[in-house]
Parts: sequence; structure tokens; C-alpha cells
Amino acid sequence: MRSVSQFGITVLLIIASSVLATERPLESGYFKWLLHLGQSPSDRIHKAYGHRWIDGDPDIEPAPGQILDFSDEGGGPNNRPATHDMLIWTPQYSETGYFADEGYDDWFTQYYHIYIHSPNERPARLRFRKLEILTVWNNGEEICHVRDFDWHQERQIDFTLRAGVNSMTFKLTGPPQGSPDGSHLAARITGRDDVEFSDLTYSLKPPLPDRDIRIVRQLPEDYDPGHAIDVTLNVEIDPNVKPDMLPLKRLEAAGSSTTLYGGLCEQMKSPRPNSIIVWLLL
Repeated sequence: MRSVSQFGITVLLIIASSVLATERPLESGYFKWLLHLGQSPSDRIHKAYGHRWIDGDPDIEPAPGQILDFSDEGGGPNNRPATHDMLIWTPQYSETGYFADEGYDDWFTQYYHIYIHSPNERPARLRFRKLEILTVWNNGEEICHVRDFDWHQERQIDFTLRAGVNSMTFKLTGPPQGSPDGSHLAARITGRDDVEFSDLTYSLKPPLPDRDIRIVRQLPEDYDPGHAIDVTLNVEIDPNVKPDMLPLKRLEAAGSSTTLYGGLCEQMKSPRPNSIIVWLLL
């Protein structure tokens, strides 16, 4: 019988333990889509303690295209607290179910969000994989705060799904690149019996208010800074109260200009390509 030295066994153990957590397949039911605060997967906040606007009032309802402005913080582009002066909530897809697995040179914080609709109130279980600090709020209530490695194991926390819309925000704070497990976030929801619910629905958009007239702004998926941006306003009107005219008021950020066409579309060209134009129903 051929013997194996203790040194050889040690080497094998080191190689086996060096496999990144994100290379290990996840169980079924993990989210493949999340709303991410950032235009690209690598967009993030350059600090380990998050942002006061969200942490101070986590009962948020972000929508795709919504902007968080960091331009007045940090003393200019060379000291900005985030990867861009403005971060935009953007739908992000992960084929593996792992998010925030880019790997960076310093501590970082990223925010993710999802809307979950439940037909009734029920006990539920949030199952997740993460590294290293994870905080989760549901409708503004903190349901999870853990700080350690997951050791390649699925973690869980019990909470209550409310009847109707559950607005769930994930805040992940990760370590610099070089950590043996890399950075990652993955999450799914089951019952307390660990069986997936069949009647939950998920969305990256906030619920529309119950009103006779709704106006939703749609931004392009991508754009070139300094060029025209096509922005569409979709209007839904109850036919029983449909008005003859729909007057709109245009509010422009300083230094921007707009061109109306078709009544419900606009173009914007500005030195600050993320400047917001707000349309109000009069």
C-alpha cells in the first residue's frame, strides 16, 4: 500500500479550501435578478459603513433609473465616496445567483433591492450566502445583521412576510480583494420548513399607487455622457375619468436643456448627463 506524506495531505487541503465560494453551485430558488445601486456590477461606495441616506431611513422604494447624487460629498472627483458622482438604481442579472463578486482593492459597500408580493402574512425564512457583513431590511425593519464568513455554508434567518408588498433591501459590506473566499451575496426565500413558496411574486419596480392617472418615467438602459438621452413617459389613465388634455410642467436642472416631441417624450443634453428632469401632473 502506497503511503502519503503529511506534507502532501496538507497541500491537498490547502488547494481544496482555496476554491472560491462563488464557484460552488447554489441551491434552487436563489434570486437571479436584483436592483443594484449602480450602473454596472462594480459600482459601489468606497467605505465600509454604507450611506446615511439609506441606513438612516431604510424604508425605501427604489425604482430602476432612480438616482442617488454623491456630487456634493467627499471634496470632488478625486475624493468622491462612490465610483461615480451619481449612482443609478439598475436591474442586474446574475447567471450563478451570486452578486457583488467582482473583487476590489479596498473595503466597499453595495446595496441591492427586490420587491416581494405575498398574498397573506406568513412566517418565512431568508436563506443566504454572504461575505462579510450583511444587513437586510424588510419594509424598513431590520430582519438580519450578521458579520462573519459563511464558510461555504448557507445561512438563514427567520422573519415575517407581510401581506401585500414586501420591500427588501440588502446592504453588503465586503473586504478587499485577496480574501480567501472572495466577495459575494446570494439570497432566496422559503418557508420555515425550508420549502419554496409557490405563490410569491417578485419585481424590481415599486408598486404603482392606486390612482386614476399614473405617469412612469423610463430611462434608456445605456447612454453616452454628453449626448442626447431619450426619456419616455408612459401614462396610464382610467378611461372613466380620461381628461381632454394632460398639462405637464417641466422642471430643469441648471445648465440643462430639453426638446419635446410627441407630447410625452423628451431629449436632454447637459454637461451633467445624469441631471434630473421632473415632470409633474398639474
